[in-house]
Amino acid sequence: SLIFPFLLNLCTIKLLQGFNFHHQVQQQWPQHSMIRFSMSTESELLNVKGQRKLPVTILSGFLGAGKTTLLKHILQSDHSDRRYAVIVNDMNELNIDGALVRPHIQQQDEKLVEMSNGCICCTLREDLLREVASLARQGRFDHLIIESTGVSEPLPVAETFLHEILSKKNQENEEENDNSLLLKPEFEEDMNLLQQDAQCLLDCTEIDSMVTVIDAFNFLKDMKDAEDLSERGLQARDDDNRSITELLVSQVEFANVVLVNKCDTVSPEELQKVKQTVRALNADAQIIETIHSNIDIGAIIGSKSFDFDRVSQSATWIKAMNNHDLKIPETEEYGIGSFVYRARRPFHSVRLMKFIENDLGNDDDNAEDNAVEVEDMKEKVGRVIRSKGFFWLCTRPTEMMVWSQAGGLFHLTPGGQWWADSPRALWPCDEESVEQILSDWDHSTPYCREVSLLTNHESLTMTTVGDRRQELVFIGSDMKEEVLRSHLDRCLLTEEELQEGPNRWILLEDPFPVVEHDHDSEEEG
Repeated sequence: SLIFPFLLNLCTIKLLQGFNFHHQVQQQWPQHSMIRFSMSTESELLNVKGQRKLPVTILSGFLGAGKTTLLKHILQSDHSDRRYAVIVNDMNELNIDGALVRPHIQQQDEKLVEMSNGCICCTLREDLLREVASLARQGRFDHLIIESTGVSEPLPVAETFLHEILSKKNQENEEENDNSLLLKPEFEEDMNLLQQDAQCLLDCTEIDSMVTVIDAFNFLKDMKDAEDLSERGLQARDDDNRSITELLVSQVEFANVVLVNKCDTVSPEELQKVKQTVRALNADAQIIETIHSNIDIGAIIGSKSFDFDRVSQSATWIKAMNNHDLKIPETEEYGIGSFVYRARRPFHSVRLMKFIENDLGNDDDNAEDNAVEVEDMKEKVGRVIRSKGFFWLCTRPTEMMVWSQAGGLFHLTPGGQWWADSPRALWPCDEESVEQILSDWDHSTPYCREVSLLTNHESLTMTTVGDRRQELVFIGSDMKEEVLRSHLDRCLLTEEELQEGPNRWILLEDPFPVVEHDHDSEEEG
């Protein structure tokens, strides 16, 4: 796992080559090492009172992907005696999807719950918690299906089945009360009810499958365009500044089943590229090709296939970063490969930006007038679908930079100081975290003492590189690893430039966006 001491936001710039350097910090999967949503045996389906737990299938996917069609297909094609409860979420006051599903609620014992005017991954999370708890307590349903709105991220929805929502509610109350330990009476009552509902979800429900539906026809275009949700009027709230690319990545990376729908609308070559992209984002998910969301429902209903620990670590970049010998499933079928680039000297800022613009900033589906240049680029480096990690710039020698690219979207986000540039008093106190920091430590590579002049911290007189480094994972199809490595090596400081030291490096041109630090704020992290 990676340790980022502080996270900051970054302003947005757009490059001519098609990358959108976006302002929002890429969300990392939380570590829940002691919590496992596995349903591999019948005994695990029983709660502490010996009652059968309510299995839950969660459907995610962008607008128009085919979630509602899939839901109707499940309800129509299940000829067993299974009694369904269904929750349909819609951002609008008029729940159109709910109206489409209602005629397919066949049995008298089945129930449809419509949740409108908000998104269950943010504004309606508490409402979702209460609704699911209410359905689970009734004990008369065999399966619950939740259809999220098209702009919902699946991870927060899954967290609703943990105690995550309670800790966030506590944090909100502390901020509202200026960190006072005294709870408002109405908040305390609300928290008690939430606690009961949250415990009910833990005791009486299990996530059966986490399913993401994608539209084969529009998926690659939406991934490449990096258009903001607000540009289409699709933001979940006023401060929602996510891009469509970010949303698609979050939906694919946190899923154990991905349905590639509308396969009849694309050529076999285009379909292969869609599946390549899915596999580049998620190394473990089962990929199912569909037309009109028509599948064997046994793949997602009663499949007992969801495991929180596994899914939260299923993003291919996480696996590649933590496993040097990663073999992505169906590598030959999908033509996907990955490698991790590591180095212990800074990048030259101008050379790195040119590499991003000229070699990574073009996509093989760009405009026809750029076809020759694009084809030449593809021949040189291949198709990079996803890249992520952190890097070290010579013009910002004490600052760790976070790198995250998916399709046409590129984040370059300041991530705080390297631990080597942080006073030991600010280091974590627990032994495990310190061991993690030191496991990335280079005690042998020399580093100039001049860096101590950049700050007043006494601890910066150390003479080795410490944890400063380049560590970037690249995932793509037909990638030319040696070519990419060669390009990145040329972006590093030369031996002569390295000897000039940090006080000279910071005077060089820096084309990367700058974040103004709030020196008056004492808030960290």
